Amino acid sequence: MWLRAVPRAVLGLVFVSLFSACASTDGERGAAVLPPEQRSAESSVGAEPSIGAGTSATPPSEGARLPGSPALSEIRRRGELLVGVPADAADFLRRTDGEYRGFDARMAGLLAEGVGLESRSDVAFRRLPDSLRTGALSRGSVDVLLGGFDRKATGVTVVAPYVVTGPEGRPVERLVGVAEGDARFRDRLRAVLHAAIDDGRWAEAADKTLRDRRPEARAPELSG
Repeated sequence: MWLRAVPRAVLGLVFVSLFSACASTDGERGAAVLPPEQRSAESSVGAEPSIGAGTSATPPSEGARLPGSPALSEIRRRGELLVGVPADAADFLRRTDGEYRGFDARMAGLLAEGVGLESRSDVAFRRLPDSLRTGALSRGSVDVLLGGFDRKATGVTVVAPYVVTGPEGRPVERLVGVAEGDARFRDRLRAVLHAAIDDGRWAEAADKTLRDRRPEARAPELSG
């Protein structure tokens, strides 16, 4: 009975309000607001894939980054390439006035540049006796070995020879070695050596630092 006493205008306002509330509620449901995890996954569909885990999608400069390489990640974090060398190879590396000089120093510089470091200030040499040379890689004491180890040494992956000495009939290869299990780092260093031989930087280093001591020294033949 009380409905008869309510003015029609008031009833109209009540119905309009109820209709608006229902429409608003249905609109929010239709939007299907996603949980944060699902929103993130769906928003990435169609986007550029990221380069490596946890890295920017912006392509890195050549040599500066190597996705999937634990060795290079550690080198970049440290800001220095640690190079293990024999303690008894003065023809290839010697220390003069507090600085390392020689062909191995030049090769280490090329490798450092190839992974985005500066050739002089970001290379540290560690002279190692035979008993500690190959184990230094597995312990993380060095990133790279130059010369002075056997091709079949345990825990070492050969990157490539970086110089050949001795007569043609009995060549002696000095090798670049890295720890096992990082194929991308190995392949990157091999590519750096290949480029240095092709563009003349290897020959320049040999002419300035090695020919007078090892005149028979020659560049290795790297396939691929």
